[in-house]
Amino acid sequence: MTLNWDYQNLCVVFGGWEIQTLTGVLAICLGTFCLSLTYELVRLVIRVLDHQILMRRGTVNQQLARSTMYAIQVSISFCLMLVFMTFNGFLMLSVILGAFIGFLLFSQDTLATTAEVRHH
Repeated sequence: MTLNWDYQNLCVVFGGWEIQTLTGVLAICLGTFCLSLTYELVRLVIRVLDHQILMRRGTVNQQLARSTMYAIQVSISFCLMLVFMTFNGFLMLSVILGAFIGFLLFSQDTLATTAEVRHH
């Protein structure tokens, strides 16, 4: 496999998922961007659940919700890995930009934690 910027006959993950047009590539790039953004949102939800469980004794339902979100996070990460492994530049950039914007939007709560670690 080599890095490419093709948008015709682009096979994404599954053999039947073949893109033939520039519009198709743009649509799949938007979907990939959103999936990458969602990954960061799921990470935020997990951090919120962790905080809730730490603040008071966690219930079985909270642990179940946390485990479910973790399974979703792992599933999304594997999907993004497979998309990235197409070695298509458009799709790779979509994953990276989605991660960048997602981190920018959903990881502001980690700044306090990082600052606390430095001061101890």
